[in-house]
Amino acid sequence: MHRLVLMALFTLVPVVARAAESPQSVYIHADCDGKVSSAVVSSFTEAIRASQKYHQVPSLDDEGRRGIVMTIYMACAERNDVIGVASSYGWAKCYGDKECHLSLDGSSIRSVLCDAKAAAECGRTLFRVLEDFIKNAEPSTFKL
Repeated sequence: MHRLVLMALFTLVPVVARAAESPQSVYIHADCDGKVSSAVVSSFTEAIRASQKYHQVPSLDDEGRRGIVMTIYMACAERNDVIGVASSYGWAKCYGDKECHLSLDGSSIRSVLCDAKAAAECGRTLFRVLEDFIKNAEPSTFKL
């Protein structure tokens, strides 16, 4: 009997560990159509893809898994050699094909000004801003 319990334990521990390490799903909605601001968003999404902590998803339903999804809303403005990027963060969860609940954290609103010559660095800065937000955010405190 003890042997069976030990075998079950050794079988389940790696499965549970992998589930605990699974990347956080992230949905990005960016209203950034300018040439330079598109490059900023591209650099930001590349930083997310390169990170092992996050998995970018194309919609709030978490690719059918219907898990909790981190949401990032971005708006950009370009003028001369300056790009302004405003972002806010929150969490979403879908309960059906068309029933998704979204909760944005009002205190997460951030803005970044970037030089057009440093679009890639600006995207990486936005990624660091996201990381700072996530350190203190807890999706379970949001009403979904």
